[in-house]
Amino acid sequence: MKRAFVSSITPFNENPSDFSRVKYTRENKLRADNYFKSVEPCAACGLIFDCVEGVELQKENVGYCDGEFIWTSQDVYHFEKYDAAVTDDFMTHISFY
Repeated sequence: MKRAFVSSITPFNENPSDFSRVKYTRENKLRADNYFKSVEPCAACGLIFDCVEGVELQKENVGYCDGEFIWTSQDVYHFEKYDAAVTDDFMTHISFY
């Protein structure tokens, strides 16, 4: 399995708000966001932690796997709100979605 995101977005990093960011085109952001939401969750992971603001949200954090890549709803939250970077391999993987 490969991680869909460039950096691990967890509150356990020394500097969790220092994750990689990218300025996406509107089309690429929409494509990735739609893909993230099209995959069924496969694991429960507690609550989402906003690594930038340092607060735990009352939203369930679940894990996803599409057979090749893995990610969490916490990753997707940071992608949507802060443009957390996904890997080039992942963007290629979803290019036909």
